[in-house]
Amino acid sequence: MKSNITDTKPILSVSMIVKNEEAHLEKCLAAIAPLLKAVRSELLITDTGSTDKTVQIAEKYADKVLHFDWCNDFSAARNFGLKECRGEWFMFLDADDVFDPEYMDEMIDFFRNEKLNKNYNSATYVTRNYNDSTCTSYNIFVQSRIFRRVVLLGNGVFSEVRFKGRVHEAVGPRPPCYNLRTYDWHTGYVFQDFAEEERKSKRNMELIKLDLADHPDDTRNLELAIRNEVNPDEKKKYVDLALSVKDLPEHQGKPYLFSLYHIVIIYYSRTDMKKSLQLTNEAIEKLGDAKDVILCEFYGLKCNALSSLGRFAETPEAYEKYRQLLAKYKAGELNVNLLRFINAAAIYDEGEQTLFSAAIASLRSLGECDKALLYWNDFGAIDKPIKEFRPLVNTIADLVNAGRAYQLARKIYDSLLKKGDKDQIVCFEGAIENIFYHSDEKQEFLAAFAGGTGRYFDLALLVKTQNESGEFLQKLQLFINETDWCKHFSEGIYLAIKYGADLSPLLRRIGHDETEHSLKLIALYHDDYGKLVTQNCLPENYDKSMTELFFLVTALEKAAYVPGDITDDEKHALYERFTLMLAIFVTNIYNPDALNGSDIAVFPPTHRFGYYMAAAYGAKRDGDGVGFIKGLSDALREFPELNAVVSALLDAAKKEYGLT
Repeated sequence: MKSNITDTKPILSVSMIVKNEEAHLEKCLAAIAPLLKAVRSELLITDTGSTDKTVQIAEKYADKVLHFDWCNDFSAARNFGLKECRGEWFMFLDADDVFDPEYMDEMIDFFRNEKLNKNYNSATYVTRNYNDSTCTSYNIFVQSRIFRRVVLLGNGVFSEVRFKGRVHEAVGPRPPCYNLRTYDWHTGYVFQDFAEEERKSKRNMELIKLDLADHPDDTRNLELAIRNEVNPDEKKKYVDLALSVKDLPEHQGKPYLFSLYHIVIIYYSRTDMKKSLQLTNEAIEKLGDAKDVILCEFYGLKCNALSSLGRFAETPEAYEKYRQLLAKYKAGELNVNLLRFINAAAIYDEGEQTLFSAAIASLRSLGECDKALLYWNDFGAIDKPIKEFRPLVNTIADLVNAGRAYQLARKIYDSLLKKGDKDQIVCFEGAIENIFYHSDEKQEFLAAFAGGTGRYFDLALLVKTQNESGEFLQKLQLFINETDWCKHFSEGIYLAIKYGADLSPLLRRIGHDETEHSLKLIALYHDDYGKLVTQNCLPENYDKSMTELFFLVTALEKAAYVPGDITDDEKHALYERFTLMLAIFVTNIYNPDALNGSDIAVFPPTHRFGYYMAAAYGAKRDGDGVGFIKGLSDALREFPELNAVVSALLDAAKKEYGLT
């Protein structure tokens, strides 16, 4: 969207440098369009040698498309475009930056509100820097990319914006600074393959080395060198150099803290936690009671380092100090200027959650479960989106069992049911299942959960009151027939197998993964499972559909792996039934007559096993004892995991055919 500005001076100049960005550029420009439309703006794009359609896309949107001969210097390219800008304010972007439309209004208001922006010489926004192709993993940092283009310093001296640094180019501080909450998503470090990542790292490293040759004491460049260098010996050289310069006079004060922070991160990323902790404590001592966000970051680093070193008795104190500082940050009581120069982690959701988990794990190790559970409650996990809620649930399950705090788990479940977020409910039902199966006090668990309005309350009541009465069997069948089923209701399937309930209404509603999940857990946690399956999972009860046949085969398979306390005769009957039903299942899926030996290589392992068992049983039906034994031997070779099953069948077959 071109501005069509001619004589009127723009409020804002947006400038970009690009090369071969046809995959990203249009999306970036579409996201910035609301700003360019709402604010008197100009858009300048500097191309550094594209060979794809980047320039054609740029010409559709930009007021000026400039051409720059690449010279291995990002600042030079930025400054080239900057010279052509006329706006009072200047903002620079990358082609793979996409602004979140939800927060764009705040940025628009900043530029349109002269009473506000006249008090500032720069502004920041927040970047989510993604590092995986699914765009689920990211780190967050504050971008210092908006500046008043020319600042009067006094005595008639003007200071113009200028970039420094051949790579990861930046403009120095221009206070006072306004901190916008506007988010942008950056995908510049999401790579298609390792080769692409290696090329970018190598390019960056070459430019960083050039900068270090000019400024060997620059801790920012030293940090970049350590992050990008892949050779361990070279990396160590940069680390040692960083340590040697951190105490230089020019690095004292805030520059000192900035330098020290980056050096701590260096050791943290190298997992040298002892050195990281030593330097973190040095920084905390220097800061004292400073009301600065970097102190919150240092306490976050300390908490993580202590936890990683197994110093659990000290971790909660560091976490508590971090919590207090985080609360002050959220209340706007801390100085945030240094956020422009550090990749902050502790003050954002993902970092906060990591530190919370470290503190909880430490308290759990110390046996202080009550305090850990209070932290969990205070953390407000129930209000977190599902992505953040899910890992917290694993924490609570462990704590509830450690402290036998089943009533607390029930209260959380009640709260979630009242809130009505289905994803959170299903997630927590998984935790409840985990708590139940790992509980040493199952009756105490059932006393807490049996009764109430909710799906797991109904299941817990059935488990608690189970018997062979007609009333109980009716309630069990109703639960199977009518419950909005969840894969975490494994105990309901166990009761159905145990008491001979009709599972067919349920099997029409659950899939492969749910069946696998439930039967695996039942086999692991019920010693009588093998006996129950041998007695109750009969082919005539599961012959109406492939869905039922799959359930039968899976139930028999899990029992074959963990047969439990059953007699040798029952074990043999179980093995024979499993292999026979698997052979039938496989021949129903595939046409054995149309297959040859090479085709079965693409089968899932269990299906390959079933194919050979089908061949074995086919030979047995034809009276071919040698063929039967060969089929069993092939099955054993292809699926050694079921050695016990096939070996038992082989021994019986050899005796039957006199081949021992």
